[in-house]
Amino acid sequence: MKKVIYAYIKDEYTKKIVEYLKTNHMWEPLLFISREEQTEELRNQYNQSIFVNKMKIRKGKFDYSFIKNKRPVDEDIINNLSKYEYNFLNIIQDTSGFNFNINQRKRFFHETLNYWNSIIIDKKPDLFVSYTVPHMPEDYALYILCKYHYKIPVLFLNIFPHIDNDYYTIQNSIENFSEVFKDEYNSSNSDFISQEINEYFDKINSNPKVPKHITLDYNILDKGKKNFLEKFIELFSILMSGKAFKEAQIAFKKNSKPILNAQLNNLEYFFFLNKLERRSKKLKKKYDKYITEPNYNDKYIYFAAPYQPEIASSLAVGSFKDIFLVLDILHASMPSDCKIYYKEHPRTFSSKYSVLAKDDYYYDKIKKYDKIVFVSETTNSFELVDNSIAVATVGGTVAHEALIKAKPALVFGNHHFAGCRSIFNINSYEDAKNAFIKINEGFIPKSQDVKKYFQAIINCSFKTILEINNYTYNELKTKKDKNFLNKNFSNIGKEFFKAYKRIYKI
Repeated sequence: MKKVIYAYIKDEYTKKIVEYLKTNHMWEPLLFISREEQTEELRNQYNQSIFVNKMKIRKGKFDYSFIKNKRPVDEDIINNLSKYEYNFLNIIQDTSGFNFNINQRKRFFHETLNYWNSIIIDKKPDLFVSYTVPHMPEDYALYILCKYHYKIPVLFLNIFPHIDNDYYTIQNSIENFSEVFKDEYNSSNSDFISQEINEYFDKINSNPKVPKHITLDYNILDKGKKNFLEKFIELFSILMSGKAFKEAQIAFKKNSKPILNAQLNNLEYFFFLNKLERRSKKLKKKYDKYITEPNYNDKYIYFAAPYQPEIASSLAVGSFKDIFLVLDILHASMPSDCKIYYKEHPRTFSSKYSVLAKDDYYYDKIKKYDKIVFVSETTNSFELVDNSIAVATVGGTVAHEALIKAKPALVFGNHHFAGCRSIFNINSYEDAKNAFIKINEGFIPKSQDVKKYFQAIINCSFKTILEINNYTYNELKTKKDKNFLNKNFSNIGKEFFKAYKRIYKI
């Protein structure tokens, strides 16, 4: 029997993952991390398990009632995890960026580690399994403590789909998304290229389109927009509900007071979101002031700016979440007769939270680089790839799209394609300088190598429907297609066990 901590298991279908692993492999659910309002079914079924309210942890409310002895972390643990502290401090949320000072953030980091350290020592879990990438303070702290200190196996489902066809991968490292593909890529198993891969290459080269999961995301954002009347009705409903001054189910610290005394109520959260929307419009006006039409006769590097905050471009890429580090390296290492075409991620201006990562001075600062040219966020990305000498990205899909189109790609930090021999992994100025030397000498990515890497990804992945971001899930749920969904999520449990055996050589 293995005792398992589960995260993001929250409804009648995702719990099938737990049921499969318990029934078939004796993975006993020791503890669930979830929102309290989502756990009724789980509590009824697993009444011997521990249930931890993720939102309470995020607000600094730590329940030690089920733990015999509190075991705080010490200097050895802090030093061991210091490399990941910056990530943790960066994902803590506040309403302005200045309400959670550095000392408060570090104290919160230590308190969160204390909590999970006490649980690990007292309950002795064998595995940490997450339905998505651990990416918030409560589960990220547990992730680094398990993986990098206690060496407890970690598995998570990465919700980034491959080849625009709902292939997903179970992984064990946020810091190295390419690690799970390495053995398959280096073996002969990926030499045979499937029809799906060839068709995907043909589509990108002949009729490329925005991936469907991104289109869905934009549609959801568009549907979420409200006009003045809708906002007024929402405000009226909040005021009449009697919950206006009750603590909101969100964890943005609203002032400089200690975290327990600095939580938004529902009315404040309503005004906070509207303030972010106004700031987003202001940010868009600032960007529009600087954009010019691309001149495809220019010699340029296409920099597809990432949406932030997001797992792939904020949490997983380490220091390169600071876009200015990337631009500094590119600007210093690229050929003197070259420009950088900077295209903002379209979601930056449609998602409210982006203004928490890119403030009013962000584009003013970028404008000071004398070789950066701003182009509209609506500019066709594939045309920018086609006419560039190379692309550069932090966690973006443009990297593999460029490789398919036989364009050199510079990837900063962690990426699914970091293990591909046809890509340039950039971690330093020297890496970038050497990449541009090779590009100047005529380097072209090898199509067969790129296909082989894609095949390795697909061989290590599986096709499924996800509750989190799959466009068909809600349709099937509405149709009450329970048998299909039960089977689908049981199969995800099966894939977790297969990944466990493959990754940990069991």
